[in-house]
Amino acid sequence: ASEELYLEAPVELTSAGGNAIDARVAGEAAGSMAKAHALPVGTTLRFELVDSSTIALLDPKKGRLVYHRAH
Repeated sequence: ASEELYLEAPVELTSAGGNAIDARVAGEAAGSMAKAHALPVGTTLRFELVDSSTIALLDPKKGRLVYHRAH
């Protein structure tokens, strides 16, 4: 089985206080979907730890995205 890298980019992480971190895109993206879906360098996304199995982020185009780990 082979793996395909869809989207990867370097980010700089900083504390945003409380249960949040900011991830600023620090360089060009790579991967098969990078050309179509990469965020511009300098864009910042805030990730929030909602609880032990849930994270959320505010996407500039799609709004609030919530990811929950299935048990």
